[in-house]
Amino acid sequence: MKTDDSHSWFIIVKTILAKYNLPSALYLLDSQIQKLKWKTMVNKEVSKYWKHFIEGHCKLYPSLKYLNSQYIPGKTHVLVNLSASNSMQEAMRIPVKLRIATGSYILMADRTRHSKNKGLLATCPLCQTSDETLEHFFLLCPALSNQRKSILSNIQLIHEKLSIQFKHNGSEVDLIQVIIDSSTIGLLEPSCDNSILMDIEFQSRRLCFLLHTSRSRILNDIDRTSS
Repeated sequence: MKTDDSHSWFIIVKTILAKYNLPSALYLLDSQIQKLKWKTMVNKEVSKYWKHFIEGHCKLYPSLKYLNSQYIPGKTHVLVNLSASNSMQEAMRIPVKLRIATGSYILMADRTRHSKNKGLLATCPLCQTSDETLEHFFLLCPALSNQRKSILSNIQLIHEKLSIQFKHNGSEVDLIQVIIDSSTIGLLEPSCDNSILMDIEFQSRRLCFLLHTSRSRILNDIDRTSS
C-alpha cells in the first residue's frame, strides 16, 4: 500500500483530485462520467480553487493594497491588457506599472523600511525635500513636476468627475489608487463606463513609465556628478 508521501503516479493523481475537491479515482471509474461533463467540472473546481487562493493571499501582503485582487478566471487583468493600437509602446510600459502595483518598485521610503542600515534616510534623492513615498513620487516631487504635469492633469480631471459620481453613492476613490489600478473603480461603481477605465489605464501607464524613466535619468546624473 502506497503512503501519501509516495511519488507514485497514483498518489499524485489522488492528491490533485483532493486538492481541487474533485471526485476520487475510484468514483470516476465506477460512474464513467462523460468527457464534456468531466472537463466542465475540472475547469469549474480548478478556477474556484485558484480564485480563493489568489484573493485570500493578496490580503496578507500590505504591498498589494492598491492591487485589485478580484480574480476572474479566463479574463486578463486590466494592468496587462493590451490594446490593438500602440501595442509595442504599451508592452514597454506595462512592467513598470506592474512593479508599482505589486509593491516591488522600490522608492527610498521602502528601502529604508526594509534596510538594516539605520542611517539610511527615506528622503527623496531627486529633490531632497521630503520622504520618497508613492504619493511624493506621483504627485509632489518638484524634480518630476514638468514630466507629470500634462498627463496627471488628464487623470485628475477624470478622477474629479468620478468622485462627484461616487459621492452620490456614498463611495470614495483615492487618486493614487486610480493611478495604480483603475480596475478597482469598477468594483465601487459597476455601472462605470469601461472606456473611462481604459482611458485612465492608458494615461496612468504613460505617467508611471515617464516618471520612472525621468527618475532613473536624474539618479544616473547624480551618480556621475558625485563620482
